[in-house]
Amino acid sequence: MAVYQQRIARHYNAKVRPRRFRIGDFVLRRVFQNTQELNTGKLGPIWEGPYRVLDIPRPGTYTLQSQNCTDVPRNWSSVHLCQYFYMTSSILEFGSGMSVLVASIASIKESLVGEGLPS
Repeated sequence: MAVYQQRIARHYNAKVRPRRFRIGDFVLRRVFQNTQELNTGKLGPIWEGPYRVLDIPRPGTYTLQSQNCTDVPRNWSSVHLCQYFYMTSSILEFGSGMSVLVASIASIKESLVGEGLPS
């Protein structure tokens, strides 16, 4: 029986991908029945946010702050959070600090108008 349990645990642990966030990362929080808006039904949003990670009290537990700089009352487990990727005007930034340059719509439109294509 112990060998079977070890084999099952090894199989389960091989497929688990831990979610780790750093302080300053942006995350989305899962919507629960007590936090969802009234009358949204089953077609309502699954995630809410974005929130900024303020502190890591224990591994896998995070203290969050909303966009208007108010702290979320309780700590949240990484099971109920996912990474949020946000877009600024011309740079796609990832919460971990990496950034990828994205051509802005205005420069694309200017290049198309310059080639004689209708705007």
